[in-house]
Amino acid sequence: MFREIQGQNRIIGYFEKVLATGRVSHAYLLCGEDDAKEALARSFAQALLCTSPVTADGRIDACGTCAACLKMQAEDHPDLKIIRHEKAQTISVEEIRPLRTEAQVKPYEGRYKIFMIPEADKMTPQAQNALLKTLEEPPGQTVLLLLASTPERFLPTVLSRTVLLRTDPPLMRKEDAVLTDETKKLLLRLPDATSYDMTTFVKEQIPDADAAEGFLRIVYRWIRDIAVYKRTETDDNLISPEEIQYIRKSAAALSYEKIARIEAAIDTAARRLRARGNTELILELLLLRIRSCFYE
Repeated sequence: MFREIQGQNRIIGYFEKVLATGRVSHAYLLCGEDDAKEALARSFAQALLCTSPVTADGRIDACGTCAACLKMQAEDHPDLKIIRHEKAQTISVEEIRPLRTEAQVKPYEGRYKIFMIPEADKMTPQAQNALLKTLEEPPGQTVLLLLASTPERFLPTVLSRTVLLRTDPPLMRKEDAVLTDETKKLLLRLPDATSYDMTTFVKEQIPDADAAEGFLRIVYRWIRDIAVYKRTETDDNLISPEEIQYIRKSAAALSYEKIARIEAAIDTAARRLRARGNTELILELLLLRIRSCFYE
């Protein structure tokens, strides 16, 4: 349930507004590197199927005690289907095709029939095309919840028919504090930084893979604040409101498309670090790509 999730107030607020207005989209794509996306998807699905949703302080959530909620907690609700895949690296077209038929069947007990696809970015192009028919002509009672680490692997036709939601980065860890000041200094002058500045920063401030992961968490929060300010033009939901002048300036300089490119570059760097690539080269390339977005 939403009240059990920490650090994702932005997306929770979005889902609460959906529940309050009843304007439920037929497909959502939740992206992020942590486990929050599955918790958010399950909580949203439970709230959609709950027969006695509760409202407290203006916030809507599943009650957690009705028959529907108990079935959801036991993963035994007939109107929630989780698509599993046999192969570790791919979701095949054969595993997606049955969804098209099942989506045409009316819900058994609830108002919606919900399909959740963990690791949806592992769908082959053929599988994505098989899903496209449901995305193009969705039955009114069907909701698709796609979970992925990044949107990069999806076909444009699939992306254009889903609501893309990115989870917020994990809260800062204690070991990140050592990096924070120096990283902020670099980000503040990044548009005018030289390649030498970037190389020197990486060599002096990021000695190992753990420090590199901490650096990415800080950069995630930085671009997240810029994206949030660009959408809202307020500092109400910023992680670093003390940097409002810089955030405002960066939001004006970066289009939504460039912000998305920076987010994708961070996702790519995170994947390469997990694959044990060359830390120095990965981070230098990331910084160069971010800087280029300020000038293109």
